[in-house]
Amino acid sequence: MNTFRPPRMLLCWIDVDVQPAQLSIFLHFLQSVPRKFVRFITLFWSFDILASLIFPQIINFLENVRASGCEELTCMAFCYETSSSSISGLTKIHAHPNSNGLKCFDASSRVFFSPQLLPFTMQTIQSSSLEKLALRRVGLSATHWDRLLRYLSMPMLIELLVDSDCAPGTLIHFLARHPNVKNLRITPRPAVSWRIPRATPSTVLSMSVLEGPLTHVLAILRQHRKPPFLECLEISLQSGDASPDYMTAIL
Repeated sequence: MNTFRPPRMLLCWIDVDVQPAQLSIFLHFLQSVPRKFVRFITLFWSFDILASLIFPQIINFLENVRASGCEELTCMAFCYETSSSSISGLTKIHAHPNSNGLKCFDASSRVFFSPQLLPFTMQTIQSSSLEKLALRRVGLSATHWDRLLRYLSMPMLIELLVDSDCAPGTLIHFLARHPNVKNLRITPRPAVSWRIPRATPSTVLSMSVLEGPLTHVLAILRQHRKPPFLECLEISLQSGDASPDYMTAIL
């Protein structure tokens, strides 16, 4: 073992028949590695963890992974989840600031905003000095997105990834309170469409990377500081955007 070099990245696939002993073995290995050596941890699963018989142990597993000292935690589900989303009781969820070393939290699953896992999600966001937050395919409505982003305060945030269910106006208000955010990526959904709001003179934004549907991109560009500082602009055109004037509007 003198020649063993701990990995910088761990990829963990959680099967539907996973047992508590297997989760414990993974945590035991993780705790045996010098703290902060493992920088990237990615967890995958393809079943509804909320219906698992060992769901309490899975929560404990997630909490221990979060506290392991890793800098980036990615959680991805490859299944259709029917869990309902909720952000009720945000003010009752308490977290200890800077209690872990996370700089990036990437959650791609509806379960993270289910009532059962919402405390874990909010504690992860609030107890970390996050520079990147990615919340994709989380099943939040426009109203939920508005309440969530109005509640969050993340002074270290540089990069934000959200679903297009988040209204352009909600994003603009959040970005106005977080001027350090330079990279914004919005994941398009075909069934989601928004009217493009008019510019608000009191809001001035400055982006380096801007990606997303036309409605969101135009809303941000209309608030953008001039001369522009954009390094990357990527637009996802939807079926309703097939207008001969869309390029003129962008320019």
